[in-house]
Amino acid sequence: MRQIFLAIAAYVVLQLFVPHLWERIVSEAPPVAVKIIVCVAALVCIGFVVFADPVYARLTHPGTYRLSSTAIIVMLLAAITGTAWWQFVVSGDDLTEIPNEGTLREKAYITAKLQIDSIEKNDCKFRVQIKSQDLPVENVQIRFDTDHYHKVEYERMGRMIAPWDTLSLVGSPMVLEPGRDNNLTVRIYFDSMIKGIVRHFIATHSFPLSKDDLKPQVIDPESTSYSEGKAPTYEEQELEFKNALLKVEDSSVFPVEEVFEGKPTIWAMKNDQRFFAFNAEYKRVVFSSKMLDGTQVVMGQPYYPNKRGIHIIKLGWGPNSIFLSVDGVPATDREVMPPSPTPSKEVSPR
Repeated sequence: MRQIFLAIAAYVVLQLFVPHLWERIVSEAPPVAVKIIVCVAALVCIGFVVFADPVYARLTHPGTYRLSSTAIIVMLLAAITGTAWWQFVVSGDDLTEIPNEGTLREKAYITAKLQIDSIEKNDCKFRVQIKSQDLPVENVQIRFDTDHYHKVEYERMGRMIAPWDTLSLVGSPMVLEPGRDNNLTVRIYFDSMIKGIVRHFIATHSFPLSKDDLKPQVIDPESTSYSEGKAPTYEEQELEFKNALLKVEDSSVFPVEEVFEGKPTIWAMKNDQRFFAFNAEYKRVVFSSKMLDGTQVVMGQPYYPNKRGIHIIKLGWGPNSIFLSVDGVPATDREVMPPSPTPSKEVSPR
């Protein structure tokens, strides 16, 4: 009975602790240390065979004791020599050729594929399949950029991917527009341990999509690049949107949370040409833009709370045009304000 309990305990230890310990050693230890550990493990296995009860009993028989003891010594020396020769001579050349994960390499890598699930009305439902390589990654965030959409999809909890594992992240349905070409850029922000230091990386995957590509299928990126950096903060994204409002003509689609940090969202952006405001207290969105003739067109649209607590805002503007929709409903409230009077430049007579 005692042997049964010991066997169960040994099985649990081997299954729960040894794989994780070995994975950490391989990913973080220097190459020479890994070779030494493998060499020692091989010698331990040989020792178990040599000193097993049937083998050791025959080797230590009184009639052949001297011969057997010499045989044991010779076998041990041969095992040590052979194992060391194999580990450090035959396979030791790759110590300088193959960088050890987390010690010699400078970057961590992940791959991504675009999976289009379905097309429903004006929405394209899709997901990004992210696969890590031989290092674990964490704090995974993703950003989608097209000609009209620029947004980091923040997660409530940081995502983590084990080595060679896959993470599927669903994209917002308003990112890709059916019926037109979409130049989609997917930026994946993630952290990984390199040389004992947590470093921040960006994997950029480019998917130039024609309108015929928007159908259920899995698409590989046309190009991929890697760099270092962190995901932009909310403040940096606000500045990006503020700079976009300075353009003469542009469009933008983005989600806004109704509640942010426990309070109703009240968010406004303003410059000399345009003004945007989202007010969760009054359940209303306002957008105004100055036309070429100097008139200011103001559009407003109420919205209704939904289960997700996220509302999709679409803006468009040009020299003589303005557009606003909330959750796919175009704004109907429209007011045109005359140009502001220009101060007279005439010189008063003295």
